[in-house]
Amino acid sequence: MGLDTVELVMEFEDEFGLSIADADAEMLQTVGQTVDYIVAQLRGWGRRREPVICPSARAFYELRRALCAQYGTRRAAVRPAATIGDLVPAGSIRGTWPEFARRNGLPVPRFHLFSSRASRFPDPSTTVRTLIQSGRRAHYLQNDGGVDAAAVFAKVRTIVSEQLGVPEEDIHPHSHYIYDLNAG
Repeated sequence: MGLDTVELVMEFEDEFGLSIADADAEMLQTVGQTVDYIVAQLRGWGRRREPVICPSARAFYELRRALCAQYGTRRAAVRPAATIGDLVPAGSIRGTWPEFARRNGLPVPRFHLFSSRASRFPDPSTTVRTLIQSGRRAHYLQNDGGVDAAAVFAKVRTIVSEQLGVPEEDIHPHSHYIYDLNAG
């Protein structure tokens, strides 16, 4: 895998809140294969049994479960208005937040070299509601539990265009990263 494709995979992971295994990434040769892979991963995240639950409620329940498992947060404390600073104990455990956020489809705060905040933990006053609304996966899930494949394709095309400098109109599902888009 070349540097261009590694950067693409990292952008896809950040945008869609997924972790793409290296072996899987090497098999993604075309834009369409990438879209199909991402849609399948999002469907797996959103897979559920009846009754139908709206995406934001599902995201809340998933986040609550993950906070309890990862950080030992009390279940009753996780409410939409609760702040993340109150739910996740201060200290070195917050250093695990970037990976936690990626796994759970949440935004990962960017590290800024000259920032007074060395941590990649979100602003402690951020509410659970805000985290869920800004979560990446939720943007691609439909109310019926499906995944908006057209929205996934549009975002993948935008990412590929930005990363490889190829006009969006030249990017199609059958476009091969190496042969058609000159990824290295």
